[in-house]
Amino acid sequence: MGFAERLAEARQVAGLSQSELARRIGVRPQSVQQWEQSGTTPRGHRMKDLAAVLGVTREWLLVGGSPAESVREMTRNMREVPLVNYVQAGQWSEIAPEIPDAKRVSCPVPCSDSTFALEVVGESMCPEYLPGDVVFCDPEVVAQSGDDVVAVVDSHSEATFKRLVAEPGSLRLKAINPEWQPRYLEIDAPCSIVATVIYVGRVPRSRR
Repeated sequence: MGFAERLAEARQVAGLSQSELARRIGVRPQSVQQWEQSGTTPRGHRMKDLAAVLGVTREWLLVGGSPAESVREMTRNMREVPLVNYVQAGQWSEIAPEIPDAKRVSCPVPCSDSTFALEVVGESMCPEYLPGDVVFCDPEVVAQSGDDVVAVVDSHSEATFKRLVAEPGSLRLKAINPEWQPRYLEIDAPCSIVATVIYVGRVPRSRR
């Protein structure tokens, strides 16, 4: 199995489309498609970014070897973070980093000590995020336009999960689902970004 096959396999296991993987590492979808079809390898830091997002090692992507060794190395570097609810996420700046009774899950990508995980509820971010997916959110990653974020709007105690959209003169939170209403939330003074999504883990459909 060559690089192209390993990349495709790792992407599918991670539950990502070619377009979503491309968005997460900052390239065009055509680049991911070319890597998987021709076997050409990314240049520079892109290979490291691919490995981080897919939860495998750079070496495994490049030369293969034992998938078990890749998993063991990845697991050694994982940080366990609390899985919180939307109310706790909204209060994260006050209660972080410890919630004694919280379930802890392993984050497959590098993250800060203040990272938390959140289970997706509802369909506002479908089809990219499905109910039951677990998103890992890092408050120390500065959100940019196009990033998916956890935010608190109008001083509500409960957080919301949306995509940050920068437009001339304004910032808005966008529901990916085109049928969701309201699809956009204006960001004004009472709104604050809690954290930026750095990874999503997908629960197999058979276990939903």
